[in-house]
This record gives sequence, C-alpha cells and structure tokens, in this order.
Amino acid sequence: MFGLESAKVDLKLDKKEFIPGEIMTGKLFIKGGSREKNINSLESILHVKVMKNKIPKVIPLINYTLREEESFSIQSNTYKELPFELTLPRNIPVSTDKVEYDLVTKLDIDLGKNASARDEITVHLPPLSNNILKSTETLGFFQEDNFITEGGQFFRLVHEYTGTEIDLSFFEVSEGVFVKMNLQKFTTELPSPDVLANQFFVPSSVHLEEYPEIVDKAIYEALKNPLKFKSGLPIYKHNTGNTTKAFVTGFIFGI
Repeated sequence: MFGLESAKVDLKLDKKEFIPGEIMTGKLFIKGGSREKNINSLESILHVKVMKNKIPKVIPLINYTLREEESFSIQSNTYKELPFELTLPRNIPVSTDKVEYDLVTKLDIDLGKNASARDEITVHLPPLSNNILKSTETLGFFQEDNFITEGGQFFRLVHEYTGTEIDLSFFEVSEGVFVKMNLQKFTTELPSPDVLANQFFVPSSVHLEEYPEIVDKAIYEALKNPLKFKSGLPIYKHNTGNTTKAFVTGFIFGI
C-alpha cells in the first residue's frame, strides 16, 4: 500500500486576465494515479475575496460542473483532457488591492484522496470604462481609493487644488457606459460637505478626447444645481436605438 499515488487535476486557462462578461476558456487535465479510479465529480468554483473595513470576505460566484452523464474513470498513470468554458458575470467588481479572484478546481475521486488546484485571475475594467477613469487625470484628479457598496464598485478621485472629491462607478453595455457619480466639494460655500449625485451615459461612438469634457460637464451640472442632485438620481433615458445620443439629467452627450 505504500507509495500509491492519487489522481491529480490541473486547470490551464488560455489567459488569466479578463473583463466582466468575458468567457474564460482553457483545458482541464486529469492525471491518473497508481490505480484506476472512478471520478464522481469535477468542478471549478470562482471565488471573489473582498476586503471591507480590513475584514476579508470570500464569496463563491459561479462554477463549472461536470454533468453526471460525463462521469468517467481514469486509468492508472494516464492523462485525460477536458475542455473548460465559464462566462464571467457582467456585474462583478474588477480586481484591485481590495478585490481578488481565484478559481478552485476540485476532483472527487471514488474511494480515493480528492484532488484540488487553485488559479488566480485578474478582472480589469472594460476599455471604455477604463478610458473614462483615466480621462479624469486630464482634469487634475488622482485616484485615492476604491470601495464596494450596495450600489456597486466605486473609484474615489480627488482634485486637491479645487477641493473636489468624486466617486465613479461604471456599468458597460454594448451601446456605451453608464456612470454613477457621487461628489463632495469642500469649500467655504459648503461648510458641512454635501454629497451630491449625478449619472450619465457615454455612448461608445464618443471619441476618446471628448471624455474629459463629459466628466467635467457632469461635475459642473451637479455643483450648479445642488438641490436637484441631492434629492436622488433621475432615471436613465438612453435611447438604445440611437447610440449617438444619451439623455443625462437634463443635458445630452453625443453627436
């Protein structure tokens, strides 16, 4: 009985960097041990670890599971290869210093020692959202923090010269990007900082050089009409049949 080797499993992803909604693909490799064994189940579970108030919370999101009719046996010292495909949800947070992802693959071996493997992945902001975030640097903002609330994942940007702080959250669709914005301005005009809110839609047809102006206009509108924006966010009025226009709290972006 000494020296018996159990079956092993390994997941080889085609790549390890993704955006929300993307399909992860790869191969699952199973190596047989010293004896033939029946594989009862095989699954890969995507976990997200979120740091909130310095306390980590691990949440299972989605999983790949071998169907019952696909159960198989693995001969001793042989290899079996299976295709792997799993679609990431569109509404997941992106990877930051407070958000981490890993895929845990587990092999349930009949009358044997179960096997497991762990793979880290990185989830990035989609290109349009990332371009909007980077465009704030042109306005003099720098990223100070990021955090997750019930309303989504926010990126905190600070403009020290003007005393303005904005929190941006993104949700990308095929026609463009919805952006939520919370804003605080620390000036003598607002002795107790008021949190203002705005939201806007940036069509995918808008050119990159226009992004700073769009964000700047959203900030200006919130500061110009503080009572309007403190009372809650209006409903998006985006006409998906016409990607050249987006109605945003009373003004329009697009051609």
